[in-house]
Amino acid sequence: MFFSPVSSSSPVELTLASKIAAVLVASILLHGFLFHGSAWKSRFYQVPGSNLLAVKVKILTEALCIDCKQFVNGQLSEVYNALGPSVMDLQIVPFGNAKFVHVDGAERGDKPVLQCQHGVAECDGNIYEQCVVMQLYPYAQRYLPFLRCLYDELPMGHSDQLLDRDAIANCSTASDVEWVDIAACHDDEKQVALLQKRAKSQTPSYHKGVPWVEVNGRHVEITDDGASLLRAVCRAFISNGGTHPSCSSSLVV
Repeated sequence: MFFSPVSSSSPVELTLASKIAAVLVASILLHGFLFHGSAWKSRFYQVPGSNLLAVKVKILTEALCIDCKQFVNGQLSEVYNALGPSVMDLQIVPFGNAKFVHVDGAERGDKPVLQCQHGVAECDGNIYEQCVVMQLYPYAQRYLPFLRCLYDELPMGHSDQLLDRDAIANCSTASDVEWVDIAACHDDEKQVALLQKRAKSQTPSYHKGVPWVEVNGRHVEITDDGASLLRAVCRAFISNGGTHPSCSSSLVV
């Protein structure tokens, strides 16, 4: 004898089925919110296989620094492409030589103003980079293409004019990051204040110039031979017990 699924289900079974359906719907909605949500909600991308032996690499940069451009688009990108996130736990802090100062004539108690080495334009660029690097896309394999594009598109050097938003938007499209979210983060004063405070706290006061490189907490002097970063990271990785084809024996001598 065949029974209809509806007529054969008890009230308890229907209630259980309804609860399961509700949970599934809620999960789908939550997934959509996390991955396609509004501005400044950090993206939860799958991180490549984590490695406890990975070397912590911190790079201090600023948006309109020609030396930073040459390093990030040159040596850093080459080394990261060769070693990847399983070897390099990379952190870029876009703050550089900026500092908070009290403007002449400001009344006592007024909040200090942020001054950047290369003017208003650099502060503006740093904000865009902080939104991407520190908030929206906090993984190097996601934000490095965006930073490389910005260094190629933006005019290096001092300027007190705000940056061309079209250039930022074009780089976001080219590097597959969401311009709408980046712009919303950049335009939110409270969010910007928090990011600037955080970037300052991650920029050690003892640093001298940018780019400033630290490997496992120790400063690394960048040399003209183009191998100083690779050498430092490989030595640290091997000392941690790791091995990698790009870390030849000649690098650790």
